[in-house]
Amino acid sequence: MLSAGLASSTLASAQQTSTLTIHWDTITAVSRSTPTLQVVVNPPLRRGEPLSMASYKVVKELGADYVRYMHWLPYPKLAVAELEPPTPQ
Repeated sequence: MLSAGLASSTLASAQQTSTLTIHWDTITAVSRSTPTLQVVVNPPLRRGEPLSMASYKVVKELGADYVRYMHWLPYPKLAVAELEPPTPQ
């Protein structure tokens, strides 16, 4: 009996409709967020690549207060410093 009562209650709730009215011309709050950007290391952003300079120029023009350049996966050879200097091989 309890489950039948819950089912009918849920069905009645599902059949009710609500109306939402949005007033785009009325300001109710002003966002105080700070623009940020995380740039993840990847081969096209390496120095000398065609996309590199244009990408960093656009990031600068964005004017984000905090830009983080993340050296991490999925390119560990770009993100992890070598323990030994490179050899001519």
